[in-house]
Amino acid sequence: DISRIEAGKIELQPEPTCLSTLIMEIEDVVSQKVNEKGLGFYVEIPPTLPDLLLLDKVYFRRMILNLVRNGVKFTDSGFVKLSVRENTTGCDTRHADIIITIEDTGLGIPEDQREFIFEAFTKQKEQQTSQYGGTGLGLSISRLIARSMDGDIFVRDKTGPGSVFEIFLPEVPIPGAQDQDSEAEMNIPVLDKVRFMDSTVLLVDDSKLSRKLVKHYLSKSDITIIEASNGKEALELAYNYWPDLI
Repeated sequence: DISRIEAGKIELQPEPTCLSTLIMEIEDVVSQKVNEKGLGFYVEIPPTLPDLLLLDKVYFRRMILNLVRNGVKFTDSGFVKLSVRENTTGCDTRHADIIITIEDTGLGIPEDQREFIFEAFTKQKEQQTSQYGGTGLGLSISRLIARSMDGDIFVRDKTGPGSVFEIFLPEVPIPGAQDQDSEAEMNIPVLDKVRFMDSTVLLVDDSKLSRKLVKHYLSKSDITIIEASNGKEALELAYNYWPDLI
């Protein structure tokens, strides 16, 4: 991966991405380790954040997940916090600068090692391989991904124990703000124009996360959602409620 990125051989495939949904997925991935260590995991997403952003979902998710996993791995007490903020670029409402911050109360990073840790196959001097493991590639790959998106990753000053990583991605397109010709060309749905009737939907999936994601997508609609985690439950609820859609 790192050879491919350095050689400029990765092809980003931007698609309309719901950032809040993606962050929910990341939270689910690390939840077991967070609970095992008794840590707090906090997420801050402003209500003004666009519903969709045009991003390469796979690489974007990997970049954030690398940093969040590091925060959890090197924090033995306290918390890991993932926050997002955005700034529209002047009068241009079609793009936004996205800043994602991952803060923890863990091992921390001395100022003289803040650039060193982004080099491939390198680790902070205080890290003990026997305790933390890893290859020393996560941060390097994450920074290369950010730079391939015309952004970067920085280590910021922090008051108290731990570290703060900041991902900066400039001028990320906002799909819903494209003009109609651009929408047709890129085949991007304008979700704020979709309207649902007042209906009852039976949502069936054995994955709690999958049900959570579907409910999130429909949270702004007038749809009433009934949940079932297996077929037997679904049949019972279908007979009792006669939903409009299963």
